[in-house]
Amino acid sequence: YAFILDERVYFGEWHSGHPVEWIRKIDENEESLMFTHIYSPKERLIIFGAGPDVPPLVTFAGNVGFYTVVTDWRPNQCEKHFFPDADEIIVDFPAHFLSKFPIQSDDFVLIMTHHFQKDQEILHFLLEKELRYIGILGSKERTRRLLQNHQPPDHLYSPVGLSIHAEGPEEIAISIVAQLIEIAHSKKYSRSSFPPFITSIRR
Repeated sequence: YAFILDERVYFGEWHSGHPVEWIRKIDENEESLMFTHIYSPKERLIIFGAGPDVPPLVTFAGNVGFYTVVTDWRPNQCEKHFFPDADEIIVDFPAHFLSKFPIQSDDFVLIMTHHFQKDQEILHFLLEKELRYIGILGSKERTRRLLQNHQPPDHLYSPVGLSIHAEGPEEIAISIVAQLIEIAHSKKYSRSSFPPFITSIRR
């Protein structure tokens, strides 16, 4: 019995050689039985922006199992008082935040600062990252202008959220979280079932 992460034993004992090779040998032996329990961290959702449309999104996303991070450069908006359900609240300018925050390939990111230059700055940084999901609040035309001449990756979604004719912050939050759930569960299925961004904005 041992706890192993990234091929390093953190506690317990392991005396059967390299764990991956050992598991492969077990799999090849049909007579052997093995129980494995995989503990996966929560899906992380990073939200750029702390406007009035963000609190219900944070609450709904947290309720369905996302670890939520809210960041904004405006301290009077980015307060725990407005986001009691957020796991992290970080007051910082986008450039500084992006330079130090460890964004990972499995992260979900939403850009919704309602500030064109800041959104563009964030988006151009993220375009160089391999992420699970990038969602941009706003119209298709606004997203075209944000992209300038950059090619949108397949994991970029705009308009953000499922098309359910949502109105108001709560309904929009529901449409976005529904899309996050869909993408989060897509690892079980072929990614081809999710149309690329460039297809959606040409319609």
